[in-house]
Amino acid sequence: KFQFIGNYKDIYSKKEFIDKNVVKHDKNLLTGCVTFLDVNFQDASISSDKLRCEDSVNILNSKGRIDKIEISNSLHDGLDIDFSEISINQMNITNSGNDCADLSFGKYTILKSNLNGCKDKAFSFGEHSKALVKDTIINNSLMGIVSKDSSIVEVKNLKDAVKAFKKKKMVLAPWCGT
Repeated sequence: KFQFIGNYKDIYSKKEFIDKNVVKHDKNLLTGCVTFLDVNFQDASISSDKLRCEDSVNILNSKGRIDKIEISNSLHDGLDIDFSEISINQMNITNSGNDCADLSFGKYTILKSNLNGCKDKAFSFGEHSKALVKDTIINNSLMGIVSKDSSIVEVKNLKDAVKAFKKKKMVLAPWCGT
């Protein structure tokens, strides 16, 4: 696992783990093979391939602009961003074993994206996130863009289906039925 703190321009990670054990989190409860914590991005480029953690790339409590993100062949989530305010110019994510991009508790702008081969959601926005997604191509994914848990997502120029729902269960009084 790696943790980056500070400003970075080009970051590339390629490490194919040989053992089949999935790293769910480290001793600090971080879930990314590559974790960016408290980073102010300024036109950074991030790439990863064949990572086997819960999240190939994890961004936490960060802000700024990322020029390009390219993630491929993730065992689980390709990209996970939480508690951040991030603008991404170009995002390409292929072959994720779960969500291609999982974004929560923040403000996000994705200007151009191509997501392919997401075993679950191409985009998952949750926990009161606000997002703008433009010029998106989604192929071979179980779901396209999912907005849940009071998130607001504005979508422009999408080529796939959209689903919105509240993920958390509501407890009903006995007289309400099921």
